[in-house]
Amino acid sequence: RLMELRRANIERQKGPEKSLEESYDLSTLNFIFTAKFMESQKFSTAIVSELTLAPPCLKSTLSTSWKNAGV
Repeated sequence: RLMELRRANIERQKGPEKSLEESYDLSTLNFIFTAKFMESQKFSTAIVSELTLAPPCLKSTLSTSWKNAGV
């Protein structure tokens, strides 16, 4: 699933120029949240590496959500 989303993001980014915010759609965000809540180190590492590509406003939103959820 992670590879599918990564491929989809790469394909989207090859299309017409889009802002970083636009390249992160709801299914990607939903997957990031789901993976973050799984207790797998592999998923956590993948999420951290994905978030290094995320725009600052998205990082801030996710960080706050995780903190509120006790992650």
